[in-house]
Amino acid sequence: MTPARALLWVALGACFISFAGPLTRLSTLPPTTSAAWRMSIAAATLWLLAVARRQLPSREVDRRRAGAFAILAGLAFAGDLFVWHRSIPAVGAGVATLLLSTQVFAVAVLSRVLLREHVRAALWLLAVTAVGGVALLSGAAGGRALDPVGLALGLLTGVFYAAYYLCLRHSQSVPGALPPIPNLALSASVAAAGLVALAGLTGEDLQTLPGRDLVIVLVLGVVIHVGGWLSAQHGMTHVPAARGSLVLLLQPALAVVWGWWLLGEALSALQLMGVLVTLCSVVGATLLRSNQGGRRV
Repeated sequence: MTPARALLWVALGACFISFAGPLTRLSTLPPTTSAAWRMSIAAATLWLLAVARRQLPSREVDRRRAGAFAILAGLAFAGDLFVWHRSIPAVGAGVATLLLSTQVFAVAVLSRVLLREHVRAALWLLAVTAVGGVALLSGAAGGRALDPVGLALGLLTGVFYAAYYLCLRHSQSVPGALPPIPNLALSASVAAAGLVALAGLTGEDLQTLPGRDLVIVLVLGVVIHVGGWLSAQHGMTHVPAARGSLVLLLQPALAVVWGWWLLGEALSALQLMGVLVTLCSVVGATLLRSNQGGRRV
């Protein structure tokens, strides 16, 4: 595959995933119910793909450790969707997706605390710049003030996603790792089970699924979660990490556009400046991580 075609696959994946927030906001389902249906459908689709490609995991003992990290990844992703689906109606699909992209800073912090990886001073400077961008985005300096709880939940989503990313990455790097699709299917299944449990605890009704919402969760689970992931991964294996990571940042940028175009999520000039500052900070941090192989920042 040529580099140009590979980048197109990455861009296609990012474009698919960028619709996750707007589609979630269009759903009339309660937040955890929507997330539970999405992940259940995604998990079933991934297991079907694993069967079709004859990638079902064996019961080898050396794969238990890899499976354990995939399970931890699933629990982290359940937390991610639990808080993100509450952030979306509070601050808007575009802003919630942009806040999720700050996970690159959470990855660096967790890598430092848990894995003792070195964090360069430049990343801390970019993190401070990102905080300034979020402050402008909040509306404190002008424009429609955004819900502070929703902003906090959006940032917390990034922390959960960072934990998901690190656990999933580790599950693929240990000896006897599961093939990628079964590995993701296992984490998706755990996430679905966790979200079903959380929906029960919050008193949400999982049985009611109107026709329109059925279409939305099918698109979220099959097209966006599975299709977006497979498209992005297909391209990422054929391009340098830095270039592919930058193309993936189309996701938050497009989500802001879709939020404005499809949902009427208007932002003031200062808030748009906050979007730009935050996104540029994330781009810089992504380049730092990619240039260091994603291990040392």
